[in-house]
Amino acid sequence: MQDGSSWTKSLSGSMSISKKIFARLLWTLNAILVLLFLLPIAELAAIFQFLGRLHPLVLHFPIALLVIALLFEILAKKGQGDFSKGAHLLLWLGAYTAVISAIAGYLLSVNGGYAGDSFVFHKWFGLATSLIVVLLIDLRERLKNAVLPLYSVLVVLLVITGHYGASLTHGEDFLTEVFETPETLFLNAQEPVFTQVVQPVLDAKCTSCHNPNKLKGGLLLDTSEGMLKGGESGSILTPGDLKNSKLISHLLLPMEEKLHMPPKGKTQLSNEEVKLLSWWVETGASFTSLVNEVDQNDPIQAVFASYFAPEEEIDIDFADPELLTFLNESGLNVKQIEADKPYIEVYLGQKKGLEASQLKKLRKISEQIYTLDLGGSHIDKSILKEVARYENLHRLYLDNTETDDGMVSAIRKLKQLEYLNLYSTNITNKGASQMARLSGLNQLYLWQTDLSSQELTALQTSYPDIKIDGGLAEDSEFTKAELAAPKLEYASTFFNEEIFVDVSYNLSETSLFYHVGNEEPQPLENGHIKLTQSGKLSVFAKKEGWEDSPVTEQVFIKVVDNGIKQTVLKHGPKGGYKAKGVTTLFDLRKGSENFRDGEWLGFGGDDLIVDVELRQSREISAVFISTLDDIGSWIFPPTSLEIWGGSEAGKLTKLQTLDLGRPEGPEPKHMIIHELAFDTQNLRHIQIRAKNYGNLPEWHPGKDTPAWMFIDEIAFN
Repeated sequence: MQDGSSWTKSLSGSMSISKKIFARLLWTLNAILVLLFLLPIAELAAIFQFLGRLHPLVLHFPIALLVIALLFEILAKKGQGDFSKGAHLLLWLGAYTAVISAIAGYLLSVNGGYAGDSFVFHKWFGLATSLIVVLLIDLRERLKNAVLPLYSVLVVLLVITGHYGASLTHGEDFLTEVFETPETLFLNAQEPVFTQVVQPVLDAKCTSCHNPNKLKGGLLLDTSEGMLKGGESGSILTPGDLKNSKLISHLLLPMEEKLHMPPKGKTQLSNEEVKLLSWWVETGASFTSLVNEVDQNDPIQAVFASYFAPEEEIDIDFADPELLTFLNESGLNVKQIEADKPYIEVYLGQKKGLEASQLKKLRKISEQIYTLDLGGSHIDKSILKEVARYENLHRLYLDNTETDDGMVSAIRKLKQLEYLNLYSTNITNKGASQMARLSGLNQLYLWQTDLSSQELTALQTSYPDIKIDGGLAEDSEFTKAELAAPKLEYASTFFNEEIFVDVSYNLSETSLFYHVGNEEPQPLENGHIKLTQSGKLSVFAKKEGWEDSPVTEQVFIKVVDNGIKQTVLKHGPKGGYKAKGVTTLFDLRKGSENFRDGEWLGFGGDDLIVDVELRQSREISAVFISTLDDIGSWIFPPTSLEIWGGSEAGKLTKLQTLDLGRPEGPEPKHMIIHELAFDTQNLRHIQIRAKNYGNLPEWHPGKDTPAWMFIDEIAFN
């Protein structure tokens, strides 16, 4: 049996061996790090790329551990308790995390597109930091007087390395920009549009990842030469072609898309900035044309005026976010327009039952309301009296309403109102003249009102500072202007027994006509149409002295109740396009052309395969499938549709196939209801298949990435 002295010696010997092993491992890791720096690698396997991406997480550990170790050393020197052992342990941990962080940083840099002086300094100072820590461990017991000076060198290295790392991530002026006075944007008419308009936007939102120090995707956006050269995936500019210019098309992708720029989590471009870049590309992407060469009548001048205007001082409090949530849950559509401004946008359009009591709920945010859209809603004087409370209202939409002269008198004291849309209302010259006297007004829309061409001309002459749009032709003659297309309101395009379609039109003395299928047009007397059979409904407007309106068309389909017992979807929808899941496909609710409206299921790269079991067998002779094509948004039609059916789940036969072909180039947005008819079958089990397009074609800006397929409804007949 060993005595206590022998046991202590044995333990001490074991600890000494362990210490040597850890020391050799630490030196080995640093030797590997040096070799990596001296023998650079061109490409890494996915696992090493993953380990490299841990660098932003790991790098904080050595900083914290080594700084605390220094504090413990100082306390130990002053005799403030036994901190020496703690400092020793923290120093070892700091050494290991420092070299692991440096190796991860190197792995990150291989495929991360980093270059430039900041990257070089960050890399080599990081290596020096790791080596100094190892040296400090080696000399700590032998040269105790050198410990604190070495720690001082170490802290300086940590600060310098961290500074260059922050410069790579956030830009070279990351630390000092808080002391700089924000530069006021202004246009120099004698300078190129590129340097005055385009480059400032790119510098603010894009060049932090696309500069000589951080070359993401091999793309430089801080010079015209870099933009013309493009990146690893090729050119980003096709002058005059927005869809084939990746600089623009990637900005417009859904946020969830991998190719969306700037990436999710980065500061996004504002609507104005997107408009500026899009206009520049669409007009030729010139690097030399001057600001004063832009046509003064070009609509982009309004964006120039807004974007480069001096920042206004706003003495208005922000609305309570919880209050905004409550108002939205109460059926009011309100949102803050910009994160750094208190202004609120309110949308209450297309509400035929709108009442003043609903607007009274907005009184607590009346000071913040900047934009109010009541287009297509019920309007009376009590509603506009409530609107008159919104003292900071700048934009008001009353288009396609029954607004008349007597009603608008209620808002004559809105001094901040700049934009007023009275399109297709019952306004006459009296009411329009009253509105033109609003002190802040600069845009007034009177298209399809009861003003004559002479009255419109006189009004514009009397108020030359207001842009008055009355639908006048260039020769100021008002004859034969085209009527607007009627609007249809309905619950769905699918129905069981009958469906009522409401037709709204507010221009007085206008006659409406409709027909179903190939029937002769007949007058619409009360604004309501009752349908009991499937067919295409066509509606148009006529008025003496005007061109007939375009025909509004919509197909309505009569179906039996789906009678579904259960459904199984093989591939689930992706991203933010999951709506209410598979039940969305069978709720007989049509989505709109806005694929973000919550009524569409989006399948990214996958086919649609859905199995349906009915509550009982029944005769079916057709299946309807509603799809959306929006090629500019990466949404392609299915290439084929198939219907399978039978009385038993495992014994289905193919009933019908519809080949849809493949788009050969950009096409307008479509919503299509496909009918797959077949001989009447007695069915209990049905399988619907829609084949996804697959990877996008060569001619598409997103080539080689999976296409989206959007489907909102499936019905049986």
